[in-house]
Amino acid sequence: MKRFYLLSALFLFSIAIIAQNQTWTLPGKYLKFPSGGGEPTQYTLPTDPNGDPDEVYVGQQSDFAHNVISKPNGNPWFFIVDGNIYEESGVKIGELERGGGNGVVKGLSEVLVVPQPLGEGNCGCQKFYLFLQNTISQNAGNYPYYAILDMCEPSYWDNNYNGNLFAFGNARVSDMGDIFPNGVPSGNKKGSYMFASTDEIDGVRFIFVAGNGSVHRYKLDSQDLTYEGAIFDLVDFDGNYATNGQDTRSELEVVRLLNGYRIAVPFVTPLARILIMDLNNSGNVLTGTKKIIELSASGNLTSDRGYLHGNEFSPSGDYLFFTHSTNDLNPNPLEYYNVNTETRTAINASGASDFFNSEIELALDGKMYFATSDRLATFSNPDNPGSGTWTNNAVSFGSYTYNKSTAGLPDNAGNNYQSGLYLLPDQIDGMDYFNGIKTIDQVEYTATTSATWTPENNPLNNDGGPVAVIRDELTIQAGVTIRIKNMEIRFEAGAQLLIESTGFLRLQNTVLTNNCDDFWEGVKVEGTTSATQTTSYQGRLMMQSESSIENALVGVTTEVDGLSQSGGIITASSSVFINNLQDVVFMKHPGNNISYFSGCKFKTTENYLGDYTTQVPTHVTL
Repeated sequence: MKRFYLLSALFLFSIAIIAQNQTWTLPGKYLKFPSGGGEPTQYTLPTDPNGDPDEVYVGQQSDFAHNVISKPNGNPWFFIVDGNIYEESGVKIGELERGGGNGVVKGLSEVLVVPQPLGEGNCGCQKFYLFLQNTISQNAGNYPYYAILDMCEPSYWDNNYNGNLFAFGNARVSDMGDIFPNGVPSGNKKGSYMFASTDEIDGVRFIFVAGNGSVHRYKLDSQDLTYEGAIFDLVDFDGNYATNGQDTRSELEVVRLLNGYRIAVPFVTPLARILIMDLNNSGNVLTGTKKIIELSASGNLTSDRGYLHGNEFSPSGDYLFFTHSTNDLNPNPLEYYNVNTETRTAINASGASDFFNSEIELALDGKMYFATSDRLATFSNPDNPGSGTWTNNAVSFGSYTYNKSTAGLPDNAGNNYQSGLYLLPDQIDGMDYFNGIKTIDQVEYTATTSATWTPENNPLNNDGGPVAVIRDELTIQAGVTIRIKNMEIRFEAGAQLLIESTGFLRLQNTVLTNNCDDFWEGVKVEGTTSATQTTSYQGRLMMQSESSIENALVGVTTEVDGLSQSGGIITASSSVFINNLQDVVFMKHPGNNISYFSGCKFKTTENYLGDYTTQVPTHVTL
């Protein structure tokens, strides 16, 4: 039995490391961590410094909050900077606008991005819930907000790109209190609102929101976001409750344990404190687990308070790392807390004073990261911090200066608080960011130059691997020859691949298939009805080396515009047609047809998407 628990703990530790987000924003940079571990590489976010900021990302840094979701290759899929959402090329696809002239919701210290769990039978049309708080200085008001970003639908901002932003049918954020009885958790604001999400278990995520003097729990499944109530109050052992105001600009953290979760909530009473509580698998409080870290102060509580900033659990949840401003009673800005022994330990760190106002994030390489203006520092071995190593200059920014976020702070917050915060993008610890997430690589793409496309060298996913996804259409232009080797091209429902007259597509060990539980349109080979069967006049598809066309309404056809453009050439050897409604359809052509099939298979399996009573599959139609 002891061995089982040991293995379980090691499993949880490995999941927490392996499943961290591979990509972080530091606008206008981003960091990409190698999937196998190691130091991150720095890149510049896609920027047009001379562009219109209402249309593109112009390189601005973040004053409020930022985050990113990446594709499996680590390149940004979309990123958020101060309430503006941009797709991978830097084109603006949305704005977190409150509506009614109330301005943009920009966040305070974090924007939490949560993939909605996929329901049974859903192949992955991906929606993301975005949670953030507005600041006092913004028109939209000091409330907790959320919005939904559907990356499988065209953007309302620019429908040439995917990323439809909505809440209740409009392209705006919503006050979280709008959808719950009695305006919970809106109302009298006590402290800042902070957000944290668990990883997904059995199709459910818990979202925790700290604010209004309590911690509230929500359940997110494939259908909806549901409020489940306040689970505990923000109160110390002496009965002091969280005070009003935005004096806590920090991070809410939650980590998965063997039989539940552990949560850490910064709050002010007016002393700065962190409340730690254990929860069961249902997200309910386990009695007797409450612990409190207190930053005492001997002087004025505005000027001398030890303001909390960073807050991050080790992978096991046994240690909590935190950063804070200093005073005479709390002289060490970087510390960790042993939850089991209830003891605090200072991190013996060179340059520690540079990082007191840094957020903290656990990275894919298993290290804790801290930020300042010119570099990132790391602390290794966070689950055995006594043997951990501090690296003061783990990632140098070179000539780039990373600014502190100081916008929107209350005037009476005190000098230590006013000094700002070095933002790191909030992530869901222990989550596999790529499990089941479906990305769109191209809305439409036209090949205008002859080339060979491979996983390492192709324009569809910017050399990002063997899989590329098309939303609407892939076109091989007239006169262009494209050879695709060892790839899988996936098409959304309604999408097609068009080979124009005199265009030539050659598939070698390549799959053309759907990207969801619906048929796609298939391949159309355009021709010239009045001309002979040569590539000087006709489009051509050649399939070789176990290539396949799968899950299409019509796998491949020479019908493009009735009979007026028939004549396309289809040749296939050692290839497969699988689970198409119709595998091959030839239109009438007056000349000799040179199309052929050699050593091919035409298969319908138990995975056929159609209804056999109304959609009877056929193989070749002449």
